Amino acid sequence: MAGEVRVFVGRFGRVALLERTPTIAEHAHAQAHALMKVSGIDTVFRVEGRDQVLDAGSVVLINPWASHAGRPLPDGATAQLLALYIAPYWFERSIQAAIASGRCRVFAAAKAPLAAEVRAAAGRMLALMRDDTAKDAELDRACEALFRSVLTQYGTADLGEAGRAATRPSDFRVRRAIVRMREAPGITLDIDGCAAVAGLSRSRFFELFRSCTGVSPRVYANALCIETAIELLGTTEAPIHTIAERLGFSAPGHFTRFFLQHLGSTPRAFRNGVRRCAAGTAA
Repeated sequence: MAGEVRVFVGRFGRVALLERTPTIAEHAHAQAHALMKVSGIDTVFRVEGRDQVLDAGSVVLINPWASHAGRPLPDGATAQLLALYIAPYWFERSIQAAIASGRCRVFAAAKAPLAAEVRAAAGRMLALMRDDTAKDAELDRACEALFRSVLTQYGTADLGEAGRAATRPSDFRVRRAIVRMREAPGITLDIDGCAAVAGLSRSRFFELFRSCTGVSPRVYANALCIETAIELLGTTEAPIHTIAERLGFSAPGHFTRFFLQHLGSTPRAFRNGVRRCAAGTAA
């Protein structure tokens, strides 16, 4: 991908300026996720089974572990997006675990008008991300202000009862399988092994896992794989082929294609564009 890539990782999450790829595979994130259009054509995202058009006057809002994908773009069309990933530990400790597991909704709707306050905060963040002389502290303050404005405008009230209305069940067998998945994140997922750890048949494991998390075991595993790749690309100097091998890809090209389809950037472009705040880290 030849488009501009800028990524800032702050204390409470990350903000990425990316060019949309022709198609974005179905995936999910542990973080609350928001998308804004910067330039190019209007694009369509399918969020939890419904199409949402992202234009200059709107924001697409995606709850933690909500399945979403990008509809195909017309040949030759481009669109530049500002993508926000708000880490669970932005929120109070009492609801962090519920948000991280997808049992608490951060946003009440999947799309909303782009409020003037959010537009201004996004513009400030974007200008600083493009300014190579901007200081970490400036970027981090702008990132916090942008996240705060998004949550103030679009978050469920106090993330209290309204945010918990769609609470998913929790099951110790699924939690046990997730622990195994987190021990070795990667593209290779032993479904039968996870089902065995959970003490369930394969079909029952799929059914219960989706009921508890909102996504399939494969989508969940892919999310863990992407987040591990992001961490390795942003915090280590390990060669990309080494990262690909560690995550179970048979060839670096397969890893590049997977990363591009899920994040809208090649691993190399992401690494070249990432900047981490020295004051702290985020998921």
